[in-house]
Amino acid sequence: MLYASGDVGVGSGCTTFQIDFPASCPYVTAVGATTIPSGGTYKSTEVAATAVQSGGGFSNVWPIPSYQQSAVASYYANHAPSYSSSQ
Repeated sequence: MLYASGDVGVGSGCTTFQIDFPASCPYVTAVGATTIPSGGTYKSTEVAATAVQSGGGFSNVWPIPSYQQSAVASYYANHAPSYSSSQ
């Protein structure tokens, strides 16, 4: 199942995760924001949106799937999030 990831990112300036359901569910593929380039038409190739941050991907409700554990550990080792995590 594909679902919009939500806007503003997982932290959203909060002190804990802001869970966007169902994008936070491990059984859903969250799709981030895209837009048509300035001056484009409906036939243009969409690009990643920069006006908003896409959310989704992290959860303090669902456990980290085993196939993502090393990627999440690497993320936390290289980026100090401003929100808390129970992972």
